[in-house]
Amino acid sequence: MKLIAISDLHGILPKITEKADILIIAGDISPTSFQSNLLYIENWLTNIFCPWILTILVEKVILVAGNHDFWFQRYGDNIKKIYEIIECPSDFKITYLHHNSIIIYGNDGDRIKIFGTPYCHIFGNWPFMISDEQLDLKFKNIPKDIDILISHDPPFGVCDVDVTLQKYDKSHKGNISLTNTILEIKPKLVICGHIHTGDHRLIKINDTEYINVSILDEQYLLTYLPFIYDRIYNI
Repeated sequence: MKLIAISDLHGILPKITEKADILIIAGDISPTSFQSNLLYIENWLTNIFCPWILTILVEKVILVAGNHDFWFQRYGDNIKKIYEIIECPSDFKITYLHHNSIIIYGNDGDRIKIFGTPYCHIFGNWPFMISDEQLDLKFKNIPKDIDILISHDPPFGVCDVDVTLQKYDKSHKGNISLTNTILEIKPKLVICGHIHTGDHRLIKINDTEYINVSILDEQYLLTYLPFIYDRIYNI
């Protein structure tokens, strides 16, 4: 299967012409100018975001919320309510993951299990931020047989240093609980965002690959291309 991955749109919807099986969006889709105005966000989702999704040449879109997605925090894991509000038809190709998983089957019988979580460690008063103790409990629920883990927050130690500030600040800003979970369950691929100018190279540690797929820089300018991954899992 071939997938495209992006994150941290903040209302900027890039033109994507690449054909693929799956588009993954790892959070922070909401426009910054009205991200906490739930009525405006509902209108944007219905009239701008969903029509944009329909222009993308993929079979399935998988969305995880991020710490700027106040609207998704409001409705939590009430997936049916979310689809009703943004008027998605029953055959709409987007799937919203709120700390749960989906299994996707390819044309050749490939089977990929994908888990998505919005939860982040605390560094301010933002949606989906919970304590380390709560994160430990949440992440214990992540299945051990997943192939791809989508997390808005990057794991601690990988993709979590702002490369534009690395000369002055080399500190890791990722999620320690997430790192511990990844080392235990060993997914094949971890997709994250949040640190806009984190290292965007595909990094392999042991048997797990990591990629930061934010498309904006820290000035919220469209800077990075979508990540394209065309390897096939035979499971």
